[in-house]
Amino acid sequence: MKGIQLSTMAIILIVLGIIVLLAFFYLITTSKNQVDVIQAQIALRNCCGDRSIWDCKQTNFGSIYCKVPWSTESMSLYDLANKAGIDTTSGTGNLCGFCFCGSLCS
Repeated sequence: MKGIQLSTMAIILIVLGIIVLLAFFYLITTSKNQVDVIQAQIALRNCCGDRSIWDCKQTNFGSIYCKVPWSTESMSLYDLANKAGIDTTSGTGNLCGFCFCGSLCS
């Protein structure tokens, strides 16, 4: 009787261990994506905060390039905004709000 209880307990502990490992893996992978978005938002805020790079009026986001910390090459403002989850399809509206442009936006 003791052997059956011990085997059952071992199987339960193994299954619980697998569940904990899977949950930990899931949390790590989803948090990595969230960290990437936050990092892109910080880079975008630094880029659009520098009015010498973007003056809040120009709408050709593909021709404006920003330095990003995760690469040696610059990224276009359009690509950086998309990576940060900012909608650029409606003109400058959402980007102006994110970048605190206020009355500078066209």
